[in-house]
Amino acid sequence: MKEFIVLICGRGEQEVYLKHLTKKLNVSDYVRFMGYVPHDHISEVYSACDIFVLPSLYESFSLALLEAMSSGKPLVTTKNVGGITYLMDPGENGIIVNPANSEELANAILELIRK
Repeated sequence: MKEFIVLICGRGEQEVYLKHLTKKLNVSDYVRFMGYVPHDHISEVYSACDIFVLPSLYESFSLALLEAMSSGKPLVTTKNVGGITYLMDPGENGIIVNPANSEELANAILELIRK
């Protein structure tokens, strides 16, 4: 399998928990917490990525997903969450998984990593 680094962008109530979890699972070498990324630098993050993952439980309309789509990178996101389903063309520009299904999410990411 290819080596990879997970970039987690943004700030939120789960940040401390996720940092603790990466240490507990001994995967800190593979995860980078980017914090808040100013809008004028976000295209650099999309360009650096090979896969964009948005495992939302709630979205009204995802500007982040549209921006990631414009980078031409494959996407993994969740179905039946706001307008996301209308933006995606499964199999064409990415994979749509069920919300809150970590196993399905992991399998979709692994599928794209292996390509």
